[in-house]
Amino acid sequence: MVEFSEPVTVDPATDGRLTVNMIMLRSRGEQLDTISKINLWGLSVTDISIIRNMRNLRIVSMSTNKLYGLEPFGHCLFLQELYLRSNLIADIHEVAHLKHLTRLQKIWLEDNPCANISKLETGTKIVESSGLSTGTILDTIVEDNSPASVISYRFSVVRNLIHLTHLDHKGRLCNLLDGGNFTVFLYMLW
Repeated sequence: MVEFSEPVTVDPATDGRLTVNMIMLRSRGEQLDTISKINLWGLSVTDISIIRNMRNLRIVSMSTNKLYGLEPFGHCLFLQELYLRSNLIADIHEVAHLKHLTRLQKIWLEDNPCANISKLETGTKIVESSGLSTGTILDTIVEDNSPASVISYRFSVVRNLIHLTHLDHKGRLCNLLDGGNFTVFLYMLW
């Protein structure tokens, strides 16, 4: 007979700081450095600096919080999946904090400001995409929520996180570096 424990409820962060107590209640772990999975969804958290001490995290769900940055996750070298939908991450350059996380395969940043409005670097060659012909060289800066802006966001993330297989809820990504020029194949763009 399978028994389920009572659901654990954690009060939202009153000062915005993620605490050891909140983590322990949600993970049922005993020590921060032994926790590999954590679901901290919807706690109104803004300060996640304690995540730096959780180096063995593999799967993190922190959707629907109030996060502005990604730097603490850069210390979680075993991170494989990171779910951060519906936060307040506005600067797409925050993704650079995750560059050296070679095990990171899935990231979900949808419904963050950085996913809605971003700028695509000029000179980026589109290899395969929906709505743009193969070989198109972009020579304008995209500053709206158009399909090209979505491509811009996806290119920025994939360019920084070359080991990704999934971005947001979209399908599989394949990417490669070709002679120093970043080339990307995007499948199921929208």
